[in-house]
Amino acid sequence: MSITYRPIIVISSTRPENIPDLIKYVFRSSRASSGKKVYLHFITDIPFHEFTSYAREPLLDNIDLGVEIFTWKEDEIEKMMKVIQEEFSDNVGIIFIAMKKREI
Repeated sequence: MSITYRPIIVISSTRPENIPDLIKYVFRSSRASSGKKVYLHFITDIPFHEFTSYAREPLLDNIDLGVEIFTWKEDEIEKMMKVIQEEFSDNVGIIFIAMKKREI
């Protein structure tokens, strides 16, 4: 029996304070679609280490999922798309997520 890992490519951007909610949503969506590996391409001006500090709790809660995180500057979007095209030339779906903080 072979295990198939359905990779999910996510392209997103949000405010730093919304990153934990974004990561939780991405993992929840991944599990719902039987995904085992997530490639998160996040467009931001914050450094990678700061991004991971915001995402720490959801990452640790979902340690069983494979995740690769890439952070890109706004002027690197063309480069990001080229990397995605080269790395995932087979038929892999791409999810674009736009998150907005809900008013309570």
